Parts: sequence; C-alpha cells; structure tokens
Amino acid sequence: MAEDDVMEQSTEPTEGNESPDDKEDEHGDMDDDDFAVLNLQLDELSSALDALEQKNDHIHAQLMKLLESNRETRQLFQTNLTDEQKSDPQI
Repeated sequence: MAEDDVMEQSTEPTEGNESPDDKEDEHGDMDDDDFAVLNLQLDELSSALDALEQKNDHIHAQLMKLLESNRETRQLFQTNLTDEQKSDPQI
C-alpha cells in the first residue's frame, strides 16, 4: 500500500517540474491566429492608452495655466486691497 502511494507521487508532475507534454497542452489550445488576434487587441489597447495619456497631459497643461492665472489674479486683488487700505485708513 505504501508502494502505491510512492508510485502515484512519482508519476504526477510537481510545481515547477512539469513534463514537456504538459507545456504543449497549455499552449496547444491557442493557434497562430489566436496569437495574432491577441497581439492586435494589445496593440489597440496600447494605442488607446497612448491617446488617454496625451489627453491627460493636455488637461494637466491647461490646469497649470489656470492655476497660474488664478495666482496672478489673487495677487492683483491682494495688491489692490492693500493699496486701498493704505489710501483710505479706517478710523
């Protein structure tokens, strides 16, 4: 009975110790056409991600311009407020 257990264990491939036949079975389900379709889908996904990245960069640049404009406007208002307070002191 113990010999049967040893025999069963030795015939089963272990993790990282797969037989060459097992590797062929894993990739045997996909033929060249499947790989070509998958490659095309990956290319399309890559193109879509590139387009999103470009849009993101454009939005970021616009946001930076808006922030700079807001800083300048805030400084101008602050300067005007300070000038008004100096010229018209409250009693």
